[in-house]
Amino acid sequence: MAAASRRVSALSYVESDGEEGAEQKVKLDWDVIDDELYHIPAVYKDPKFESLKHVLTILGSADSDIAIEELREQHATVEGLVDDVVAAYHNGFNKAIQNYSSILRLFGEAKTQVDVIKSGIEDAKKKLSTTSRNLQIEHQKYIIQKDICLLLADVKKIVAIPPRIAELEAEEDWPGATTLLLEGCERLSRKEMSGVGALR
Repeated sequence: MAAASRRVSALSYVESDGEEGAEQKVKLDWDVIDDELYHIPAVYKDPKFESLKHVLTILGSADSDIAIEELREQHATVEGLVDDVVAAYHNGFNKAIQNYSSILRLFGEAKTQVDVIKSGIEDAKKKLSTTSRNLQIEHQKYIIQKDICLLLADVKKIVAIPPRIAELEAEEDWPGATTLLLEGCERLSRKEMSGVGALR
């Protein structure tokens, strides 16, 4: 057929080295497409093209058979170019759609995870707010107990001073006894010791 002989392919195949060895990649020659589209009469490119009027014009012409054959060739040319574009970009379109679907799925999973985290944070806030008073009370108890332990340790040291001074006096270690006496007086003069009745 004349349409088959008129067919011009815009595709070419290029050898490329991939991970699994040499493979063919499809390459689209847009110059061929532009050239073919350029030779299509402008009347067919007009957005206001009236097909019925054009059919009647062709059928009424003296060379209607030639005009119909040219129309068939032009149709085959455009159809072939469309096939070439689809063949060249079909895989890319499919991958893009798959990637887009994967991205949407990942966004959906991420949103679900964020919602779960938000819910967990809200629950944690509620639990902390209900137990915050107990935490404050326990913290205050800890501070008081720590102060009491420190105070008891100081009292124990002060109580041990008089017997030790007596030992130093018996040994006639007057400088040591004097130093220890001054140390005891300094400890007794501290404000926190004023509330200990046994030391008055």
